[in-house]
Amino acid sequence: MTPQTQITGLIGHPIAHSKSYAMHNAALQNLKIPAVYLSLPCPTPKDLQNLTSAFRTHAFVGANITTPHKKTIIPLLDQLDGTAQRIGAVNTLCSNNGILVGKNSDAEGFLNALKEDNIEYKNHPIFVIGAGGAARAITHALAPHVTSITIYNRSMARAKQLVIELREQYPECTFDTCIDPTTYCTEPDTILVQCTPLGRKGEIPPHPPLIANMTVVDLLYTQTPLLQKAQQIGAKTQDGNAMLLHQAALSFSWWFSCSPPLTIMREANNPIRSFS
Repeated sequence: MTPQTQITGLIGHPIAHSKSYAMHNAALQNLKIPAVYLSLPCPTPKDLQNLTSAFRTHAFVGANITTPHKKTIIPLLDQLDGTAQRIGAVNTLCSNNGILVGKNSDAEGFLNALKEDNIEYKNHPIFVIGAGGAARAITHALAPHVTSITIYNRSMARAKQLVIELREQYPECTFDTCIDPTTYCTEPDTILVQCTPLGRKGEIPPHPPLIANMTVVDLLYTQTPLLQKAQQIGAKTQDGNAMLLHQAALSFSWWFSCSPPLTIMREANNPIRSFS
């Protein structure tokens, strides 16, 4: 690094498992941009506050935000773009001469990931596990294109609050919460989207009955037990690598005002393709 090196990175906790470093640094090297993508762990809100204050320098151009700070960072920012305001969560931070702007690339990145694997989603029933920042982005991304979304979360209060917000913004879509996913009647062509950390340590989150003619998407980067279970009964599956790539590409384009080398980023990520 030199005094002219631009700084980007990943903010959250835990973040050691992330593949973002490899993707972004490979893209920066390929385009010969004098910048670096760093690990910026923030276990506590106080750590986040201190780090955000340090970002108001010309060397800092942006960062990705992940669990648990996609909502807690909002009061520390100067502006939110329209998408981040609508979703109520930030996954990308951009610095414009020290003015910190919150954006969200998760929603568009998720839809681009579905398109990459030719997963049809328009007018399909949607079941979402989770009600955090990622689930917010996914539901906002899908709501204009589908007729029904059902949300399950361990904290029903969070699920109900998300449903209230979604109903206000998308009156043409039906939103419901689910207390017990095992009692849900899975329709043909249902898309199940798993948006929680459950599965990282081998857990299987509570989920609706799986059927062959459905699609199961798990936003974790690995072949989780849920995906393996879905594959065994013949369902289509996709892990989180495609979404990771496409949301990262959007963030990169916002920071450096250029198109990122998707092929280079995909090779650096080097996922085991999990769509079937």
